[in-house]
Amino acid sequence: MPITFSESKTRELLEKYHPISTPHLLRYAILGKIERGEDVIADIHGRQQVKDDVVRALLSGTHPYLVSEEGTGKTRLARSITRLLLPVPKIKGCPYNDDPKWPKERLCPR
Repeated sequence: MPITFSESKTRELLEKYHPISTPHLLRYAILGKIERGEDVIADIHGRQQVKDDVVRALLSGTHPYLVSEEGTGKTRLARSITRLLLPVPKIKGCPYNDDPKWPKERLCPR
């Protein structure tokens, strides 16, 4: 669900915003939760070994490869990881969700 801000708040947030790669965003979010003593993947109860393995993989910059039987929570785990990401500003009217800080040549024609 997109979050909408006033024009002045949007300008303020956009001035502070800098594009960062997804692995770096995840690493930053995970380290922040660890520093605050929070459970990194709080949506999943139990399965601590799996959660620790996924967190280690994400911190090392690799891609976790989730393989197990049907109904074991792979999709739920993947969705909980996406909740660690911060929202990225989008250009209104752009069908590709271009990042407003991209160079002009990378932006979609509007």
